[in-house]
Amino acid sequence: MVSIRLQRIGRRKQPYFRVVAQDKTKDPWDKSLDILGTLNPRTKEVTLNEERIKYWISVGAQPTERLHNLFVDKKIIEGKKVKTIKISQKRAAKIAEKKEAENPVEEVKEEKVAEAEPVVEEIKEEKKEEAEVKVEEKTEEKEEVAK
Repeated sequence: MVSIRLQRIGRRKQPYFRVVAQDKTKDPWDKSLDILGTLNPRTKEVTLNEERIKYWISVGAQPTERLHNLFVDKKIIEGKKVKTIKISQKRAAKIAEKKEAENPVEEVKEEKVAEAEPVVEEIKEEKKEEAEVKVEEKTEEKEEVAK
């Protein structure tokens, strides 16, 4: 099966890509069937041979996700863009666990706040009673000293 993909030809730390039609099982650095254009990701410069791209797609070549999205942007092919980032099942499970772990924590906090409010009110009442008792004791002491 033929695929349309990127072939890196740039130097180290200076990426530059060719858009090539190549057998899917071949090494990306191996010879390609056809050079369809270039892509410079640093300057966003893109040169594409639309006629050859349409030919290879009509023959059955499948573009990679990134190139599919690029072709949709350049209106070479029609359709919706494809997601290029794929999350593994393991990572998706971790994210789901994290979300589930966060939700109960919020519920527990709300429960603790609800439980704490009556306790706080009881403590306030006890402090008021203690303060009243102390005031009464002081007034009694003053009366005794005054006698």
